[in-house]
Amino acid sequence: MVGDDAAGRRVASLLKDLDVDPRGLVVADSRPTTRKTRVVARSQQIVRFDRETSERTDDDVAGRLRGVLESSLADCDGVVVEDYGKGVLAPPMGSDAMAIFRACNLPVVVDPKSDLETFRGASLVKPNLREAELLSGIEIHDAQDLAAAAARMREDLGGADVIVTRGAEGMTLFEGGTKAVEVRTAPREVFDVQGAGDTTISALALALRAGASLLEAAVIANAAAGVVVGKVGTATASAAEVRELLGGAVEAAGAGS
Repeated sequence: MVGDDAAGRRVASLLKDLDVDPRGLVVADSRPTTRKTRVVARSQQIVRFDRETSERTDDDVAGRLRGVLESSLADCDGVVVEDYGKGVLAPPMGSDAMAIFRACNLPVVVDPKSDLETFRGASLVKPNLREAELLSGIEIHDAQDLAAAAARMREDLGGADVIVTRGAEGMTLFEGGTKAVEVRTAPREVFDVQGAGDTTISALALALRAGASLLEAAVIANAAAGVVVGKVGTATASAAEVRELLGGAVEAAGAGS
């Protein structure tokens, strides 16, 4: 969703240049296009200026969003939900979207910010440590706390698998009732972490839909995230770049298992 403004038109133009189907882009005249300006010095972000709104979407926009979802999902193999806490998924939109996904029998992978009840029925959720604390209500100091937080989140979600990302420490996987699995990250020079979480969840979803196990998908996602943090600015990871780091990611994951 974008606003009816210059920034929104720029997004639409970029999508067109990339041959991305524009039918999923909803233009809302009631809110601006989110813009974030980062001040960076020597590869370190000093401050960020955000121009946005976090207000709940109005009924007209929410209705158009539902229409886009219902008309687009026939061509989808799965859904990635990135909840930035900016009002788009505020009640009842988030729950309505999940109902649409369930009706289409699609696997849903979620990076959550808000109440987990909204995403009940998801296949997998991927909070970071801080988000896991907030969503579970449990302060995490050690592996036991992390396991308790994951168990509570799984209960709230109706049994979804949980992956908690831990930055340079890698990820912890909680699949079904099995023991937690640590997936370490290969050493990598970090220039910019912007977009690493988005890359991780996208790679997870793609790998899972391609038939990978949760552990295999996590290793691939670690490699993909390793690619983007090695670049300055919001970046992408090509298949060739991921393959280049995959050997190190597999080795690091083996050391953590």
